[in-house]
Amino acid sequence: MNLVEKDKMVEEQKDVIVAEIAPEIKEEDNGLKPSMLEAKIIRQVEYYFGNVNLWRDKFLKEKRQEDDGWVTIECLTTFNRLQTLSMDFDEIVNALQKSKTGLLEIHESRTKVRRSLDKPLPDQDDPILRKTSKMKTLYIKGFPTTHTLDDIQDFILSHECQNIFIKMRLDNDKKFKGSIIVELATLDEAKKLLDGKIKVNDQVLTVMTREDYFKYKAEKGGGARPHQGKENDNKEDLKDIKPKKYGCVLHFKGASESTSREDLKEIFGKHDEEIEWVDFSRGETQGYVRFVKENCAKTVLEAMQAANDGKVVVKEMELEVRLIEGIEEVNYWILAAEERKRPKFQGFKKKKFSKGAEGWRKRRRPWESKPKSDSSAVKEENTDIKDEKPAENTHIKFEESETVDKKSKVEA
Repeated sequence: MNLVEKDKMVEEQKDVIVAEIAPEIKEEDNGLKPSMLEAKIIRQVEYYFGNVNLWRDKFLKEKRQEDDGWVTIECLTTFNRLQTLSMDFDEIVNALQKSKTGLLEIHESRTKVRRSLDKPLPDQDDPILRKTSKMKTLYIKGFPTTHTLDDIQDFILSHECQNIFIKMRLDNDKKFKGSIIVELATLDEAKKLLDGKIKVNDQVLTVMTREDYFKYKAEKGGGARPHQGKENDNKEDLKDIKPKKYGCVLHFKGASESTSREDLKEIFGKHDEEIEWVDFSRGETQGYVRFVKENCAKTVLEAMQAANDGKVVVKEMELEVRLIEGIEEVNYWILAAEERKRPKFQGFKKKKFSKGAEGWRKRRRPWESKPKSDSSAVKEENTDIKDEKPAENTHIKFEESETVDKKSKVEA
């Protein structure tokens, strides 16, 4: 299989078109603002090396392993979408030099690029990553069916938002249906699109969270209708919550299944900083430690590493520990506020439990288990079961004067 065939295997999809861009491309005072074509080149190459595509792209993974993460520009120009933008190696490199995201490194030879070693791929099992990804992923409907992927990306950018993933929904003939699934870069951006009535050519778009869209699809037969704009049920989940305090949360992973909160408190609390909360449950392998004092988490981490040759070890397992900051820190506090709104223990609903018990009794047949005593038989008779007759000789009452032989004969 040649390079082009491998690329087609990676990029071609039967029912969707997808795209991702890296964090916002910012213009600086030096005047090196990318042109429209250069911005598209940056967006496309950073998609290839971005969080959504890179961890699942087998072809790129193989290429990166061959040369310490480097991939040649020649290889990238065999990818279909980049081909449509430019085949000029110098033009591509010049464009990438104007990116302000810091996602990519350009080799000194100007012939290859790689994802920056300072920006490793995030852990796909990180609970914060999974939860926030779900909350900032939207369903938007109402685009002209003639819109292309570039049109959709430009539309998102025009609303001062950055998408990291777009899925254009296609019909059976592989034509755009006018609706997309899009993950925004931040929760604030998702809230902005949910709260406001956004339009394309005077057409008000339907905007809802992806979760609400799935609920709508499930209830469609029952007359449910999608929400628009401010009517969205989940907009309260995306309210603008800023960190109450900065620099006080550490994320860790690599814990053993037997690790407890007490084990973590013992290790993380050794350096005179009070722990406010440990977000962790036994059996998990990662979690968060939050301290009371602002801007102390980095100091604690450095002290822990200095005390043990650069390692953080809990129950003989070395943990990967890092300070969370930036967008991830904002997202952490949003989710922390959401968790506080949930009841700690809802308990059983007695009525519902009772109903379930009756249902179980109704399904049980007399021959499946005999009552152990007359009292249990009375309880069985008193249950409200309709249209069910007891089998013969199941509940037989004997006089005390009757002999054991007679009892046995009747029951036989």
